[in-house]
Amino acid sequence: MQHGFHIVRYHNAWMEDDRLFIQTELCDTSLEKVLKQWPEQMRDMNRRYTLLREMLLALELLHKSNLVHLDIKPDNIFLKSGQFKLGDFGLVNMARSNARDVEEGDSRYMSLELLNDDHNNLTKSDIFSLGATLYEVCLGRDLPCDGPEWQQIRNGQLMMLQDTPNEFAGVIAKVS
Repeated sequence: MQHGFHIVRYHNAWMEDDRLFIQTELCDTSLEKVLKQWPEQMRDMNRRYTLLREMLLALELLHKSNLVHLDIKPDNIFLKSGQFKLGDFGLVNMARSNARDVEEGDSRYMSLELLNDDHNNLTKSDIFSLGATLYEVCLGRDLPCDGPEWQQIRNGQLMMLQDTPNEFAGVIAKVS
């Protein structure tokens, strides 16, 4: 299977009435909507492993192209015909960037590297954001935007995950 299957396809973009329009592949829904409307779908461990695998394939393609997404979160992971696809590339940047003006995504999924203005290898930020997304999926609730639990996540102090095998929880702990 080609890695590009797990990235939302771009078709066209244009300006009209001072507004930018971007036409992309039509997807069925987002992971965020699934978590809110049909959370039982993501309690299935096979779906969680599929999410992990397909997002890693998408990231492999981006990172091999020296690009980083910088905004991985449930709202930017889409589903089409049962496949997970990474979309919304509005914050994409070069993986190794000395620039100070790297835009940051949602604070719930932001890595310490971004917080510390360490832009030497931003692929770590994408991996952290994916781990935070998986952690949220396993918790079954939104991650905090700030506060003690937010700090604990960045320090690798994660809560025990019920109904999650130790192997999968270990993967989340390694990348978060």
